[in-house]
Amino acid sequence: MRKINIEINLLLGCPRRCPGCDRCCSEYPERMEEMSIEQIEHFLQQLRDARGQIYVKKVKLAGGEPVMHSRFEDIYWLLIAGMEEGLFGNLKINMSDVDGLPVPEDFPKHPQVRWLHSPPRKKQHLPYLLHPQDIGVPASGPCEIPYRCGMSLDARGYLPCSAGIMIARSFDLSHLYRSDLPEDVWGMDDMCQHCIHGVSKEWKQKWFAEHKGLTKVEASPRWA
Repeated sequence: MRKINIEINLLLGCPRRCPGCDRCCSEYPERMEEMSIEQIEHFLQQLRDARGQIYVKKVKLAGGEPVMHSRFEDIYWLLIAGMEEGLFGNLKINMSDVDGLPVPEDFPKHPQVRWLHSPPRKKQHLPYLLHPQDIGVPASGPCEIPYRCGMSLDARGYLPCSAGIMIARSFDLSHLYRSDLPEDVWGMDDMCQHCIHGVSKEWKQKWFAEHKGLTKVEASPRWA
């Protein structure tokens, strides 16, 4: 049985404007693209249909800011029901602690739900808008994000990873979207050549050592 993780990007809107956000929220503040309730129900049905072939260890709700979704509470309870049905192992919710939005205390405690708090002071991003080829550090190959963080599901369908959301839109790679639950990752050679996550581990370590916290960069030519 194939074991995978899924990151559900409920919407691409966010009140934060964190430099280096790989959803490009600062570049596209009007881009919300909410997932519908029907899409979440379809996702759960796909998990039912894949029993015995695919097991989702972890579902992570992300965005943007997932709790901004206009029907976040309905989606939350849908996923809780799916988890209790045994369709996936646990639920993580990535939030930025924005005042006025739902918070963990608003929901009953559940042993399989973990709320992840990532306010800007805790964030550290790679320079997403630097294209590897523009800065002379070609991608060294597919990275571990699709396996560690999970495949991505958003309003348009599945992608190998969430970093691919803006890559697919920016470099005309929408053909990489899948409508059915994939058993394994795909299309990473097309994606990784455009993605700063695909550069060497040594380059990334050097970047983080020299740039503490969030650092705004100008888009390199292929992104501009």
